[in-house]
Amino acid sequence: MIKILKSKSFLISMIIATVIAVGVSILNHTQGKSFSELLCNACFVAGMLVGGFGCLMLAGNEGVFDIFGYGISFMAKIHWPGLGALSPEHRGESYADYKERKRTKRKSPAGILLAGGIYLVLAAVLLGIYLIQSSR
Repeated sequence: MIKILKSKSFLISMIIATVIAVGVSILNHTQGKSFSELLCNACFVAGMLVGGFGCLMLAGNEGVFDIFGYGISFMAKIHWPGLGALSPEHRGESYADYKERKRTKRKSPAGILLAGGIYLVLAAVLLGIYLIQSSR
């Protein structure tokens, strides 16, 4: 866990989420919402965007989008063989070989998912504060 918190992807994701949250706060500042509602909305949007990107990376790491890359390279090989779209060592590879080659190059989305999760938890806490304040 400590390793993920010190990772470059986590730190960059937290910075991006913070920039998104500040941007949403600035855009919604003129709508007359309470400060806790404003922060809750900002953290929710940041958490969903960063966490959603992490979920797409997780799906991509499992090979969900591999068929698109393989299909494009296969079509390029068929229609424009002189372009050299594929390196010579990959010209005759099957889809299974392509998936295995891609699997070895993938990075973990753990830092991005953790950053999105932190912002979603923060949004939930701020929602609770907002609901307590608005019920008075």
